[in-house]
Amino acid sequence: MATLTSLDPRVTRLGITADGDASQKAELDQHETFEVFLVPKENRPYEHAGIVHAPNIDMAFLFGKEQYSRRFTCEAMAVAATRSVKTTEINDNKQSIYTTIGEAAPAAESADRYEVFHLYRRGAHVLHQGSVPAADYQDALRQAKLVFGDDKKPVLSIWLVKSTDMQFVDDEDRDLWNTLSEKGYRDSLAYKAGDKLTNFKKELAEKSA
Repeated sequence: MATLTSLDPRVTRLGITADGDASQKAELDQHETFEVFLVPKENRPYEHAGIVHAPNIDMAFLFGKEQYSRRFTCEAMAVAATRSVKTTEINDNKQSIYTTIGEAAPAAESADRYEVFHLYRRGAHVLHQGSVPAADYQDALRQAKLVFGDDKKPVLSIWLVKSTDMQFVDDEDRDLWNTLSEKGYRDSLAYKAGDKLTNFKKELAEKSA
């Protein structure tokens, strides 16, 4: 029976039959994606940092911590499955996306809460604004307009996440990042040798004088 030959001898040595059925890769056989949000400094809002692949939200939190909060300062972190994040289209006509959203009726007392994020310009971080009570995602957009729609800066896009779908770090666990400010070796500024070289030459000159 004929076997496949390849420029890579390792493939040839496998002895794969030329007429064999290629195994099909299972659809969506990798872990789902989670969105990671960080508070970079004290008194700053959550901002979108990126995504991670993880089997569940707890592992996503750990992966997000290792991926996005090791090199820079961080005060807090939150994660949510990508499928739980609803976004509007990006409005590029220099008008806020809120101008395309209708007015809201008062929210019911038993309504769920939704976290609201704004994108102010392409390529910028998506920033957390707060939360609103709403019956569903469409209602959350209208409630967000009621609360945040008077933003002076045009909002290009809105992200919404149901609060119960988002895992925030507990206040007592925020000390996870307390030592980041002490790790100056992770900052490129720590490797600038100009001043050190000047001082070294000065010491040599004083010793030889």
